[in-house]
Amino acid sequence: MQWYYLDENQRQVEASEADLHDLRMRRVITDQTMIWNETLPEWVEMGRALPMQLGQYEEPTKEELEELINPLATAAEKHPPANSSDTRVYASVVAQSAGWMKFLGILGIINGVLLCLTLIGAVVGWIPIWMGRMLVSSANSAQDAQSTGSRFEMTDSLEKMTKVLKVSAVLTLLGIILAIIGGIVALVIQVG
Repeated sequence: MQWYYLDENQRQVEASEADLHDLRMRRVITDQTMIWNETLPEWVEMGRALPMQLGQYEEPTKEELEELINPLATAAEKHPPANSSDTRVYASVVAQSAGWMKFLGILGIINGVLLCLTLIGAVVGWIPIWMGRMLVSSANSAQDAQSTGSRFEMTDSLEKMTKVLKVSAVLTLLGIILAIIGGIVALVIQVG
């Protein structure tokens, strides 16, 4: 039986009974979330409908607790999205951080533009601009995946986020190596 719930933006989102239970366990929805299906005369709070329709709350297993701790990675490994409802569930995890992703992306773009104003900075200024654009685009794709259930948008969001994380890791490693080399050079100059 298909259910519908109202998300935080009051949009109707389709979900199966299992999805509702999973969403409730992960606290994406609460007992106050309004839900409905064709057997109900009107929208009701999940806390009222859940005992009637889905049974009482059960203590989560160890595996379910691991999924609660790291829902995106664990769920993607064990249960790849099979339909738009599943995609919306996974996308909601990323979309919750969309505002911060966009903020960080805009800061990266500003940083890159400021770097490009200097002679040496112009050589590397494009990197934070590119990373910022990728983060903003990733956030937009995650929000689109949450609202449409598009697996393509969700995959696009995660791929862009992965590229940004890889470039960040390489730049951080490069910064550490340069700092170590600078320290050694400073020591040699000071000793000599």
